[in-house]
Amino acid sequence: MNDSSRVWLPRGVAPGTEMQLSVPDPGQPMTLGLYRQMLAAKLDGLIQADPKAARRALEMSQEEAPELWSIAEQQPISQWANALVRSDQMTRLLSKVDGRGFLAASKPVGLLEILELLA
Repeated sequence: MNDSSRVWLPRGVAPGTEMQLSVPDPGQPMTLGLYRQMLAAKLDGLIQADPKAARRALEMSQEEAPELWSIAEQQPISQWANALVRSDQMTRLLSKVDGRGFLAASKPVGLLEILELLA
């Protein structure tokens, strides 16, 4: 059984971004596919917790990150998390993640903190 107070942090991302890109402890060896799936689930939970705030956060990125704005405008809310994980910005951000990482104590991270990495 995995410990819900611990998260898996990816190696290979820019220093200081690990906690924003963390996912719950998978309780098994991490793969890139599993990581992306778990990151999408984390994002979906944050989006569903406050859909109006999520929409505002995505829409305020129109100038700096038009792809994020278009996700809010063109995708149903149920697809936002997967669209964010597939976005060009996230793909670049995660390009060096290969499944290696480490476990650490969980710290609260909001959707806006994650979206700021993509803008």
